[in-house]
Amino acid sequence: MKIDKNKLAALQIRENSHATQINGTRRAINEARGHIADMRRDAQMLNTFEARMFVEKTIDELEGATDAEMQAIGVDYRVVRRMVALNQQVAQLRIEEARLQKEAQPFLAFMREADRFVNNAPAGTLQFVECEPVPMPPNASGDALHAKLRDVRVDLASLATARKTLIDHPRSRADCVALMDRKIAEWQEAADRKNRANWLEVAQGERPRFLALETWDYGPLALTLLGADTLRASLLRTVDAAPEGANREARLKQLGVELDKVEREEERLICQLEQLGQPVLRRRDARPEIVLSVEE
Repeated sequence: MKIDKNKLAALQIRENSHATQINGTRRAINEARGHIADMRRDAQMLNTFEARMFVEKTIDELEGATDAEMQAIGVDYRVVRRMVALNQQVAQLRIEEARLQKEAQPFLAFMREADRFVNNAPAGTLQFVECEPVPMPPNASGDALHAKLRDVRVDLASLATARKTLIDHPRSRADCVALMDRKIAEWQEAADRKNRANWLEVAQGERPRFLALETWDYGPLALTLLGADTLRASLLRTVDAAPEGANREARLKQLGVELDKVEREEERLICQLEQLGQPVLRRRDARPEIVLSVEE
């Protein structure tokens, strides 16, 4: 498989950029917290017990104190105000960190898969080549490309759902009907066996017990009351709840081909948007073999 090494390098640069932003925000948070801790320790070295107890309060409690109250017990209010300001800065940085994490998380998850794909590929199976940029359509605009990308991702979701449905339902509708017919045959056999025994009991002087409920499986009883044809027709009225599943293996293969095609179109649109300076983060579940491979 041929891999576009320029695209891989660009993705790795973007990955490092996201990681650098997140790590930089975390460092700023830790530095601000460290400054707060240092100032609190310095303030606790004051001589009076009252002052030491005061600076051990939470930042929210310190924020509510007036300058006059702090001066009265010998606490430098300017230090406290600086601690409060730093604490507010930490709160803002934590919000920024959460935003960066939320935005970058799908892309970083994709890059972890891409790294595994490249690193775990058997030796000699990947060929790294330099490729030309994806051709731009005439009069391309960011709005038009974004609209196409949204449509493509809707198609992707639909295809993925159809594929998952087939995978999660190994029996086709025909298989389900055949299974039901076998069950009806079992009920018929059980009903005949029970009814023969009851006829014998009646002949021996016992009371008729043909419709007595002796089990939680009401199939034999329903079959006795309705008959096999009526019972089967009643059950088949709702058989459309089972996926059609005709030619399941062929359909799975067809869906795989369609998914490949639509994912490649998604990647082309993303590359075109990148050329317009409007980068789009790849999906968490984007396949590295689609994103990185060179179309022949």
